[in-house]
Amino acid sequence: ILETPEEPQDTTPPEFSFDYLNYNYASSSLSVGWSSLEADVIFDIEYKIGENDWQILMDNTASTQASLDVQEKDKIYFFRVRAIDKTGNESNWQEKSIAIVSEPIIINEVAWAGTEANEHDEWIELYNRSDYEIDLSEWVLKIDDAGIVLSGILPSKNYFLLERSDDETISNITADQIYVGALYAGALNNFGAHLILRDNNGNISDENNCGSGWCAGENKNEEGKWIRRTMERINPKRSGLLSENWRTYDGSGIGALDKESNPILGTPKQQNSVYDINPPTVINDLVVDYVNGIFI
Repeated sequence: ILETPEEPQDTTPPEFSFDYLNYNYASSSLSVGWSSLEADVIFDIEYKIGENDWQILMDNTASTQASLDVQEKDKIYFFRVRAIDKTGNESNWQEKSIAIVSEPIIINEVAWAGTEANEHDEWIELYNRSDYEIDLSEWVLKIDDAGIVLSGILPSKNYFLLERSDDETISNITADQIYVGALYAGALNNFGAHLILRDNNGNISDENNCGSGWCAGENKNEEGKWIRRTMERINPKRSGLLSENWRTYDGSGIGALDKESNPILGTPKQQNSVYDINPPTVINDLVVDYVNGIFI
């Protein structure tokens, strides 16, 4: 009697892809998605916050997407997904992570003195320091008692250029928004201003209080030529309220031009000239004694 040979057991793990991990700032929710071309595959999805233990988000599911409401910010969220086929073969885990920050967009540069062509040609630059794009709808940039209602999408690690009155302030770089109209039509006071950036829920994302005088920048006339340099942020991770975190633009131009083709003395939509992620620490109230010929 001939015995029928047994069919070889399938031990091949299923293939799949972990497609995306996105964060929606407006709704404070994370979404994840995955996919597989194979039939009869189920998935396990787990997450953890920082160094905490893994937690089950979904298991033994045929779904290909999930979401999680973010309760804690200034944390790193980790997600991992694995696939399991109908014979019980398991794939390796695939993992993604994202850092959620509570103050993702900052005031990065302020051209309060205008340009060589015109003192009224002011501009302001914002920067998205997060790992995700943000919809600026209903965000407001307050300048003293006035406000600019923002709009548009600001991609991760990118800049948002606001120009006053028209798009000729920086003639060869397109502005992301022009600020004019009933809500804000005035100028940045040359003697200083208090800037507050609030998100769609009214939370402060950044603040710079130069109301008693600008922390940096330059506005002077040398032999009939106006020198107007911007105020640049040094470290995007440090508070905008620290005066030592601002410095005057120290270059001679990066190719950006004003409406009369003079160089813009600043860095619109580029990394600041004074950028330093690890600047020296400022020490206050340092006391030094001199004893027996030795400083201690």
